[in-house]
Amino acid sequence: MVFDENIAKYTTVVRTKFASFRDKAKCEEEKEELVKNNEKLVKGCNGIVCVDNPAIIDGEEAVLGRKRREESRKKMLDHLESVCQSDVPYKPVNLDNLSKAIGEYMEKKEKLKKEEEKGVFRKIEVRMESILLNK
Repeated sequence: MVFDENIAKYTTVVRTKFASFRDKAKCEEEKEELVKNNEKLVKGCNGIVCVDNPAIIDGEEAVLGRKRREESRKKMLDHLESVCQSDVPYKPVNLDNLSKAIGEYMEKKEKLKKEEEKGVFRKIEVRMESILLNK
């Protein structure tokens, strides 16, 4: 496991494709529903943000879609700016252990690859010698 129990303090749940993202009352209802149905997931997090992120398309709907996306982006950035500022960045202890293990694995893999290449080349040399000596 990479993350520890402190991850929730550095997590924001983002409810996307929420058409009523401008309506504070509907957002609150949606948040309550999310908490009710996913209490373990959202407990202790930095909040829930409801946004709409419609697909980027051409035509008349594109103008409305871009406007909704821009409003949603602003809402998300405002939340991040006001709630998610911390002097201490989140860095789980297990991340260092995982990075070290991956580094060791990659070193071993590279060493084995070089040893394998040396072995293959040595076999080719021996084979070429035997071919040359037999002629």
